[in-house]
Amino acid sequence: MAIPYRKPQTKPEDGCAAYLDVVAGQGGVWLGALLLLDRCGRPLEFVHNRTGPPGGWMWPDDLQTGACVAAIAHSLFDTCRRDPDLVVCQRTLGPRDYLRAEIAPSIPMLVVGPAADGRIQRDWVNDPPTQGMRAHALAPELEARGFLSEPFRRILRGLRELYPTDFTKDHTDDPVP
Repeated sequence: MAIPYRKPQTKPEDGCAAYLDVVAGQGGVWLGALLLLDRCGRPLEFVHNRTGPPGGWMWPDDLQTGACVAAIAHSLFDTCRRDPDLVVCQRTLGPRDYLRAEIAPSIPMLVVGPAADGRIQRDWVNDPPTQGMRAHALAPELEARGFLSEPFRRILRGLRELYPTDFTKDHTDDPVP
């Protein structure tokens, strides 16, 4: 006999957010992941990748970092099977102008980081979502549920488990308060 229960209401129009993180590993290796969550914080997809820096004397260190972050971000976007409505990244991924020009998402991108008062500071890389876009309702709901910074802890745990020899000791499980 089946037991009746209230089924959770998940609808495609609820949308999903993609959390992007790229970190430097040991020996010049870069590790990155894209974690897609629904509006309730439930995982939908996890895509990860790693790359080495472009080599040679023609690549100054400051250009290597930007090239690696962009290469991993684009490979994660290309590999992702779902179409998120919002990309969320940490301020440590790069300056707003770099994110807008080099990562260049065509959907709303939100940068989060710790504010001086201990709360989470939010900043839109490109235009904020307008009324009628799924991301317009999704971003405030994720913030209200505490899912602006917590997913980055999941990403770091996943990368640490997948790439234990590439992970450096200075990565913490608390990247954003």
